[in-house]
Amino acid sequence: MEGLIAHPAWCRRADCVRTGTHESAARAAGGPGDLLGIGATLAQLIDGPRIVRLTVTEDGVTAAFSVPAEQARALHRALGDLLTS
Repeated sequence: MEGLIAHPAWCRRADCVRTGTHESAARAAGGPGDLLGIGATLAQLIDGPRIVRLTVTEDGVTAAFSVPAEQARALHRALGDLLTS
């Protein structure tokens, strides 16, 4: 059934029809021993806008939130500006 819908190149092609969402593999921002665990996943409702799902884990407690892709790009630029100033 997954082959019957168009998938973005970054889609894992797992359960898209049932969930109605394309989803990338999760990416970790950091590694073992970091103060916080930070993860990001790209998602898109079928025929909808792209969003970035972010997770932050501290002391075994995870908070998750989603931001529109354009806002994630703005955050990327803002962090880059801060870190290079």
